Amino acid sequence: MEFSFMALVKKTGELPNKTIARTGDPLSIAKAAVMKALDEQKGYVTLSESGQALPRTKGGTKTVSTWFTKTQEGYWTSLRYGQLPIPIGEGTGLFIGTADELKAFYDAVKESIQAGQMDGVIGELQKKRSAALTGRTGKRGG
Repeated sequence: MEFSFMALVKKTGELPNKTIARTGDPLSIAKAAVMKALDEQKGYVTLSESGQALPRTKGGTKTVSTWFTKTQEGYWTSLRYGQLPIPIGEGTGLFIGTADELKAFYDAVKESIQAGQMDGVIGELQKKRSAALTGRTGKRGG
């Protein structure tokens, strides 16, 4: 006798590895991670400007990492995918100006990512990071 719920089953076999079964392609996942981090950085700018303490990391031993530095002339920032800097222009450091301009810059970067304008650079960093995490070189046949 067959169970009635089996009529809904399309295929049987071993469960897929959860790391492989992520929803979305690797580029979309990487883009989402950068956009989430941009929102977090905007929040850190707000906290910093109001004199509030930055949140602690999951282990609670240190504060979260910020992408920006405040100098006498204003804010400098970088963009990151994980720990990898995203190259923009001639380097990775960008002078923005005021806190409000920095938050507007982060919003503009998000719009650029959503429009697909940074797919190439984020895709390359995703491949590089993925290869580093798995211990592969990313090259075939050798």
